[in-house]
Amino acid sequence: MLGAYGFLRALFEVFDRHRTAVDVVTTSEVSVSLSIDNAGALPELIPDLEELGAVEVEEHRTIISIIGEGCVTPQALPRAYFPRLATSM
Repeated sequence: MLGAYGFLRALFEVFDRHRTAVDVVTTSEVSVSLSIDNAGALPELIPDLEELGAVEVEEHRTIISIIGEGCVTPQALPRAYFPRLATSM
């Protein structure tokens, strides 16, 4: 994906062809993470997505993004934003 003009367009065209809504998207220079509500389309989606790059499916996960300058240190992050998570660590 790094420096690949039109990559995200091609990626979302796959979901459009399979009429699958994307709920959450996060990107970096070299990867895209996303969630979909209906995993039933995965068997048809995966081969088309693999034409664009490596595909990993992780079920029953959550994407959490906290964006901001100087929010907190990584060690304090769970305690500051997710008290329940901090107590289970």
